This record gives sequence, C-alpha cells and structure tokens, in this order.
Amino acid sequence: MAVGDSYPSEVIWDHNKVQRFAGTLSFYKKEIVNEDSAWRYQEGVNRRSLSIYINSLIKHYARLLFVRVDLKYSKESRQLVTLDDFHDHMTKLRNLISNKKTCFKHLQGYAWALEQGYKNGGLHCHLLLIYDGASQDNDWYLAEEVKKKWLAITEGLGYAHNCNNAKSKKKHELKGTLGVGMIHRNDPQQVANANKTALYLTKPSKKGQHLKVMLPSMRTFGHGEYRNTKRRGLTPIAN
Repeated sequence: MAVGDSYPSEVIWDHNKVQRFAGTLSFYKKEIVNEDSAWRYQEGVNRRSLSIYINSLIKHYARLLFVRVDLKYSKESRQLVTLDDFHDHMTKLRNLISNKKTCFKHLQGYAWALEQGYKNGGLHCHLLLIYDGASQDNDWYLAEEVKKKWLAITEGLGYAHNCNNAKSKKKHELKGTLGVGMIHRNDPQQVANANKTALYLTKPSKKGQHLKVMLPSMRTFGHGEYRNTKRRGLTPIAN
C-alpha cells in the first residue's frame, strides 16, 4: 500500500509524518466509536426479539428439536467469495427454508446471523433451525442434510460445521450446557440451555465479528414469525 506517492519501504517516519498519521486516526476515531455503539445497540434489539421468539415457540410445543449449523467457506475459497456471492447464497438458502421442503419439512422456527471472522475475515452464517419434536427426532441427520444444501448452493465453495455432532453434544451434556437436540418444555435446564444456544447468534460481546461492509438494504440477522396463519393452536390473526 502506498503512503502518498511513496511505498512503505521508502518512507522515513519522522516526527511530522507521525503527527499527521496520528491526526488522521483521531479524525476517524469518533466515526468508528459511533459505528460500534450502533452495532451494539442493534445486537441488543435483535437479542430481545430472538428471546421472545424462542420462548414463544417453547411454550407452544411440548418438545422441539434444535439444530445448529455454522455455514462457512473453505480455506481455499474464502478469499474468492465476494459479499455479493455471500448475499446470493444466503438468499437461496432462505428461500429453501421458507419452502419447508426436504430437510426443512416440519420446521417450526429458525434464526440466522451473518458475521465476518475477526482474524481471517471469512464470511459465515450461524443458522438455528427448530423442528416440531413430534415429527422430527434425528438432529444430526438434519444438520448433515443442511450442509449438503449449502455445498450445492455454493457450488462446492462452502464448508459447514454440524454443531449437533455426537462428540460436541456429549461434551456439553457432561457440562450440563447441552442446548441442541430434543428440548422438552417441562425441563427447565434444557429450556435454559436452548435459550443460551439461540442467543449466541446475537451476542454483543462478539466485537469485531460483524460484517465490515454491507450491501444496500442487506440484513445481517433474522428469524421467523411466531404468529402466522399456519401455526396451529393460535387465535386467528386479526385483519
């Protein structure tokens, strides 16, 4: 990267250059602080909205199957994927989720959050899928099927981590923190763990992992609607 008309190797950092550089940093400091504050505020709003959504679902169903999948790109391809590509891939995935076919059948809730790796800059999505526990019970299989969908959408550029794998679940089970798999409404510990797992998607302390650049009108977080015309057992939505 050039410094003025010179390259870094040609620059002699005397007192004046250091002072100008410090002044430039100060100029942008307020903008950076304001941007960080706005992001933290929005994460708080998202967190409250997600908490209400998750608890409404848990209260409505006797048991729910929680599935977490982290959608990423392989190390070899992550530098080739543009923000436009990522946005296109996520749009296709959300369309599949909305259709509720194949591995999204019996889906009763979902949430997603887009992030960018702090160290490697890799674009990724934390995806939470919530199924009717009376109709689906194989969480590992469903997560694997979602991984296949992601690989197909990204035409082989993608990579995904199945958070419902046996090793990970056993580890959390031993610690009493398992929040994926079958969650029973009448088990307070399971409900608390499921909430914690869900709210990881909106964690203000994950500073530096938000998208550094966004497309116009691009959303970085979303979840389904609890009150809809297809959810059985609810009073009709007034027009």
